[in-house]
Amino acid sequence: MKIFNLNIFRREERKYNAMKKHNIRDYMELICSLLIDQFNVRYREYSQEKFKEEADVRYVERDWIYKLGEPFKDLAYYEIQNEKSSQVHHDIGIPSKDFIMEVKYLKNWDSTSKTKTAKKIWKEFEKDLTWLEEEIRTGNKGKRAFIIIWCNCIDYFGRVVQLGSGHGVKNPVNKDRLVYFPFLMNKNQDPEKMYTKDLVYNYEKRFPCLLDLNSIGKGDVEMDCLFLGKREDRLHIVIYY
Repeated sequence: MKIFNLNIFRREERKYNAMKKHNIRDYMELICSLLIDQFNVRYREYSQEKFKEEADVRYVERDWIYKLGEPFKDLAYYEIQNEKSSQVHHDIGIPSKDFIMEVKYLKNWDSTSKTKTAKKIWKEFEKDLTWLEEEIRTGNKGKRAFIIIWCNCIDYFGRVVQLGSGHGVKNPVNKDRLVYFPFLMNKNQDPEKMYTKDLVYNYEKRFPCLLDLNSIGKGDVEMDCLFLGKREDRLHIVIYY
């Protein structure tokens, strides 16, 4: 006959209550860190050129949506519909935890000149960031996240994200957009001359950090940014929550 132990019960109850308090960052940081480890092993022997080809050709956004949701097994739902609008869908939902996630995968594809230089326009990122800002304002901080994933095989981050208003390597950085990317820093000694090609990863910066959205007229929105990835990692991921 199994004897009931009150101390063990209380210990397990405390552990369960602590787990319930975990926010979306706790789960996604672990899942994303495992994805980075897996990619480091899978692509350890690949040259930068061959890895870039894999990044652009083999993977699409939906791959990453399923990779991020897979650890939740049957708890995860994909392309869930917004109750307020039949036209709005979200990438991943975990109803049992009231989690909702949007996901973007950065890559290049064929441009009109048949070179792999095309990328997503800023409006696509702005839509997801604005959604997250509104969710945080309405009390859903810790339950919503916007996740951006890219393979660490590009010359500079501006090759896969539209950080300037124009095109080309001499494209001045839009400083309002730069607020969302605290893991980037300007390598140009003249701060007034900041082009998209001058932005490099700041691997020394400590994360997570709070974005200064008030400086670009967004008000006091407590949006945190967690950048995951080291110089040698094959995969970089940023989680906004």
